[in-house]
Amino acid sequence: VNGRRWQCNRVMTDDVHRADALVTASITRLKAHASAERRDFMGGGYAPSAMEGLGVAVPVIRAEAKRLAGELAGQPQLVIAAARSFAAGNTMEGRQTAYALLGRCRAAFDLLDTATIESLGKGNDNWASVDSFSCELAGVAWRRGMLDDSTVQRWARSKDRWWRRTALACTVALNRKAATRTGDAD
Repeated sequence: VNGRRWQCNRVMTDDVHRADALVTASITRLKAHASAERRDFMGGGYAPSAMEGLGVAVPVIRAEAKRLAGELAGQPQLVIAAARSFAAGNTMEGRQTAYALLGRCRAAFDLLDTATIESLGKGNDNWASVDSFSCELAGVAWRRGMLDDSTVQRWARSKDRWWRRTALACTVALNRKAATRTGDAD
């Protein structure tokens, strides 16, 4: 597994360019479903952020992640490159799409390591992005043993309130009975 995780840091230049193009097209599709009312609501107090808010509803984001997962099936390196590109694009909906995409692509998810997971969460500055990251990516990785307890404990002690919230929200994944059958409150 460690050898496979190392591969997530070996992304070819062509993959980066292809991922950037896929993400640009994806953001364009998301923007076609944007609502100024939703954008103003999210940024106007519900989930204010330094990131750009597009005003796209969660079901549309999930549908786009599902569409991309189908298009990128069998290409885990490209999925990871796309997730990084979404995060670098600095839109709330782009980040949420990245987290949902990785959640749908087990082969890519299995390649993630602590550094990559943390890089995908870096810059989250609102509860919506943090909760999406925590519940769809970081918490699941923790439950699967891909993140150790000390990493989540470090987040819990962070000076950054959003990393502290991430640590707390990651516990949700431990207690999803559908995923764990019994939950893991301890």
